[in-house]
Amino acid sequence: MLDGTIMAKYEQLKETIRRFESVVVGFSSGIDSTLVLKAALEVLPQDKVLAVTADSPIFPHDELEAAADIAKGLGAGHIFVESGETRLPEFTENTAERCYICKRNFYSVFGAVAAEHGFNAVVDGTNLDDKMDDRPWLRILDELGVVSPLYEARLTKREIIELSDSFGLETKKPLYLCLASRFSTGIPIDVDKMEQLYEVELWLLQQGVSDTFIHHHHENIARVIVYPGDLERVVEPVVRDELVARLKSLGFKYVTLDLEGKF
Repeated sequence: MLDGTIMAKYEQLKETIRRFESVVVGFSSGIDSTLVLKAALEVLPQDKVLAVTADSPIFPHDELEAAADIAKGLGAGHIFVESGETRLPEFTENTAERCYICKRNFYSVFGAVAAEHGFNAVVDGTNLDDKMDDRPWLRILDELGVVSPLYEARLTKREIIELSDSFGLETKKPLYLCLASRFSTGIPIDVDKMEQLYEVELWLLQQGVSDTFIHHHHENIARVIVYPGDLERVVEPVVRDELVARLKSLGFKYVTLDLEGKF
């Protein structure tokens, strides 16, 4: 049974949404925005809730498919909108402001959808832990007037997982890092290479690795990151040799393995 404090926070979450009467939910298919979408559907008529997902090359196709499936399962209206950040020079230049530029573009698109369809607010899945981390892009929320009901209810990630478990929502979804994060700051983002790196990651997963992240580190270095328990599998000759060949075919001169094994 859930702690009464957590349920009180959930009621506050719903009340925050209720007061806007109609909302666009910035929906990524992650645990946080899924809980916000569920709460919105509990307190508002179905036609007053619209889940909106950014359709972008920085999201793998399976993430977009998951968003559609989850929204359908909850009974929510759902649309994809092309976000277009990969056509912005200030994004592809990949400066330290990349995340801010990307998120500002997303939320601006969501705001335009809300205005076009007559919704009163854009809500998202930012939670208390996110705010405590003081992520630079979070200033966008205030700049654009985006509402974060999870944060207003002071819900932490742990509490969100507990609530989601109790509601039968998916909580085992792997942590997803956008494909643009594969490029070190200062290395221009190449959409084709971004997708090629992701294909190599998928191949590694098929070799029995539990999770992986391949980083374009400096101009000609590929840095392969896996969990410590998977290091032994990656250095097996049959996997190592194919991995090196695949990455060198993408133009990398050096292929390295991060021995710390963390993301």
